[in-house]
Amino acid sequence: MAYAHLPMPFAMDMKGDVAGNWKFFKDQWRNYEIASGLAQKDADVRLATQNLVMGKDCYNVLRHLPDSANHTTVAETLFALERYFVPKRNVTYERFVFNNCHQGPRQTVDEYVAKLRSWSSTCEFGALTEDLIRDRLLLETTFDQVRPKLLSEADLTLQKALEICRSFEQTQRQLHDINNSTEKTYAVSRSASQRKGGLPNCKYCNRKHEFSTGKCPAYGKR
Repeated sequence: MAYAHLPMPFAMDMKGDVAGNWKFFKDQWRNYEIASGLAQKDADVRLATQNLVMGKDCYNVLRHLPDSANHTTVAETLFALERYFVPKRNVTYERFVFNNCHQGPRQTVDEYVAKLRSWSSTCEFGALTEDLIRDRLLLETTFDQVRPKLLSEADLTLQKALEICRSFEQTQRQLHDINNSTEKTYAVSRSASQRKGGLPNCKYCNRKHEFSTGKCPAYGKR
């Protein structure tokens, strides 16, 4: 069944990250062929539609490729443009970059894994991709406290590692919010006491001193 009301794919963007733009165009073209029913049409109709959709600049590239007269099907055209837009990469270098991808101090675990996925796409890891991303997460997590938990899992998958790290991140955020709320409440109490001529007792040591955890001998102790 054809869906004539489907919007046409965006033309190939010839600026910026051309290799990434080509991958996006190719993926949306394939989805459009299936969703619109174009994949069941004659080869000439499919090829003509694709040449129109790809845009003027991309079509000019196709016309000037070697053996352009032999590009008579959608598959041949896609293959020829793939070789042009995505030249063979130095896999050794790509893997070097992947293995030196560190988690930033303010980067969430999901942001870090998304970055690893992006870098791994050019490393040709194949079936090992998920395991290697998991290993980078284990090595580079900014939470030293969570690493023993990850190592204690007998069959640690990337998904399980993500769940553990997300849970720990959420707990840290909650503790941070609680501490901020407690300190704000104490600051208000101290201010009120000062207006009355004195300081409130510290919640940690039950003594009176300036409001600063660094000046409390009991802070951080049991």
